[in-house]
Amino acid sequence: MQTKMIHKLGLTLTLVFSLAIPALGQRQMWLDQTTPQNWNKPGVNIPKTKLYPIPENCQKMIQPPRNTTERLITQAGWKLLNYKRTNGKTTLFLAISQTDIKCRLAESQIFVFHNGIFAGTGSPTTIIYRLDGAFRDFKLLTEKTFIVKFDRYRDSDASCCPSGSTIVNFKIDTVSGRPLVVPVKTNTRAFSDSDL
Repeated sequence: MQTKMIHKLGLTLTLVFSLAIPALGQRQMWLDQTTPQNWNKPGVNIPKTKLYPIPENCQKMIQPPRNTTERLITQAGWKLLNYKRTNGKTTLFLAISQTDIKCRLAESQIFVFHNGIFAGTGSPTTIIYRLDGAFRDFKLLTEKTFIVKFDRYRDSDASCCPSGSTIVNFKIDTVSGRPLVVPVKTNTRAFSDSDL
């Protein structure tokens, strides 16, 4: 009886993992669109994340919230890094929900605030390290325009080595009196040997 139960449990776990793996490794199709459809909506709350423990050796990279804006991010379950960009009234934050044991950003998201108001995210989904659409960098060009660079992986790429990148240009519009992050265009390129 116990052997049958263990066998059934094993089959169940196999099914669960076989269903989960493609979902994690799927291509970020929104990055293949010349002008991505906007996922941000005016006036919405910061998306919440699960509360994951951070390994003890990675605690030093976590920054405590220092103002109301940063507290809004941490109250949604995200953890702040000392990685943000500010231009005038606009600030981009990179926040994480968890890391791996080597302190790499397992799951992260980009949060955009304008004049202290949440304007949207830099990705429609949580950003997964070492998978297609992994975060590389961001830059504020003006108070209302910025770019985000994402790594692009083919199925044949090793996890260490993406074969290309996509830069997404964003702008901040005003809709119903509130700031709204809008993706404008994408530019995808393959890495050459000289880039590696």
